[in-house]
Amino acid sequence: MIDRLAGKAKEGIERFNGFKPIGRFGLPEEIANTVVWMCSDEASFVTRHVMAVDSGFTPQ
Repeated sequence: MIDRLAGKAKEGIERFNGFKPIGRFGLPEEIANTVVWMCSDEASFVTRHVMAVDSGFTPQ
């Protein structure tokens, strides 16, 4: 039963990734890089911005 559920979970992840332009989930490092940049002096001119870090899924 566990093997069957694991197979369905993998199938669901693959199907969900098919909707993403990049075709995969983001890595923790990719999310962290965005947070680090937003907290840095490099982003000092950015105010009131919502940044979607979702491999292009939102604009669809």
